[in-house]
Amino acid sequence: MDWINQIIASNQITLETTAFRIFLSVIIGGLIGFERQRSKHSAGFRTFTLISVGSTVMMLVSIYLPQEFWGVYNSDPTRLAGQVVSGIGFLGAGAIIQSKGAIRGMTTAASIWIVSALGLAVGAGMYSVALMGMIATLFVLINLAKFERRVMVEWTAKSLTIVVDGLDFRRDPIETILKKYGLSIHDFFVDQEISQNKTHLHFSIYVKLGTDYEQLFAELRRIPSVSIVKLWS
Repeated sequence: MDWINQIIASNQITLETTAFRIFLSVIIGGLIGFERQRSKHSAGFRTFTLISVGSTVMMLVSIYLPQEFWGVYNSDPTRLAGQVVSGIGFLGAGAIIQSKGAIRGMTTAASIWIVSALGLAVGAGMYSVALMGMIATLFVLINLAKFERRVMVEWTAKSLTIVVDGLDFRRDPIETILKKYGLSIHDFFVDQEISQNKTHLHFSIYVKLGTDYEQLFAELRRIPSVSIVKLWS
């Protein structure tokens, strides 16, 4: 086991330390990605693993260049790490803006950000920081989610689609019923299928826990011309 201790203790970017750090990065990113995929989020196992490995590789390169080519690549390793942190915001934004107006994906975006930070820590040889950060991240994602659902959250964001026969529609009767059941409308948009003579009304709403969906759907379906009511998280 001495060779493993030597790799862990080494500050030099060699083939052995590179392989070890990338392998550890795969484990850290994969575990967090597995939890996200198990929770049925769009960014899952492969996405988080690639983010972690990519961040690690970026940090390895930023350390290796001045280490091996001092005077040629006279760079500061922290500069490339800073660019990774800034660039990862594009992936985080993509996880947020896909949800049709509702502010969703914030946890996934934050998870992408923290995984990139853990990858950088692995690439820098800060193994204890990376492992403790991974444990803290998994604890928050798994245990605090249960605590939040049971104790803290009174509202949950959902998407509601109502299909109406015809191209003429009135929102008032629908909104009256939604407000009756305490639903808060966050956003709204319409698309129409002219060939099928149908209108799709899409609502991004906040729903109180304990809402009687059976009664809500029954009232919505009693509105003339309403043919389909769909609700999802």
